[in-house]
Amino acid sequence: MAQYIAGYGREPASMTQADINGDRSVDVLDLVILADYLWGEDESDSGPQSIDSRDTKASKTAVAVCDLESVRVLRGDANDDGNVDLGDFIVMVQYILGYGDAPASMQGADINGDHAVNVLDLVMLADHLWGGQCERC
Repeated sequence: MAQYIAGYGREPASMTQADINGDRSVDVLDLVILADYLWGEDESDSGPQSIDSRDTKASKTAVAVCDLESVRVLRGDANDDGNVDLGDFIVMVQYILGYGDAPASMQGADINGDHAVNVLDLVMLADHLWGGQCERC
């Protein structure tokens, strides 16, 4: 769930159960409520946002905990050098045409956020590089 919220993991098997606070969005608030529940914080044990009000209840001993790293993605930064420039455009052209390796940052190359690096992303990057208003770059 944490990886999905951070933007690089698969969707939870049940979005309904993952939406702990019932706001129709699986986000960091759901993760906080789950963490509070697992570590025994009392404030999440009552009210409409309670995990106890859901159909399932997690066992504290059966949950694996991992360290989360902060993930920042610069849309358009296909070569993952921290800049959006002509180098990224070249990497994306070569990849899309089948002449080059996959971009170092597939998330950075996926400018429109459709989970695919294709000509649509390339057009958005070109628009940004040559004076357009790319909202995601």
